[in-house]
Amino acid sequence: MRLLTCTFEFNGDASLLNNAAAVERSLQEITKLAGFTICKQQSHIFTPIGVSMTMILSESHIAAHTWPEKNFAYIALTSCKAVATSFYDEATVAIKSCFASTSVTYEAL
Repeated sequence: MRLLTCTFEFNGDASLLNNAAAVERSLQEITKLAGFTICKQQSHIFTPIGVSMTMILSESHIAAHTWPEKNFAYIALTSCKAVATSFYDEATVAIKSCFASTSVTYEAL
């Protein structure tokens, strides 16, 4: 079995990176673009700032961690199911839209 592991690192607007609803929307959108199914979600809002969120998927999991004070975040997706080659570009567009990002990089293994 081959695992898909991809990580998106990006900058963004601090207020959006500190917004749990924005983080949730981004993970939902990326999951939808991958064609995966969300089973369960868990999040933690840090004091004074920062959000960590995970979603258990039928196909494995996705997680986001934000550092609004550094205008930085990453999203990691792991699955035993492949994604379409267009997924990475589409996910990059979604991240830019959700967080007003100007820089998104990804690594897929």
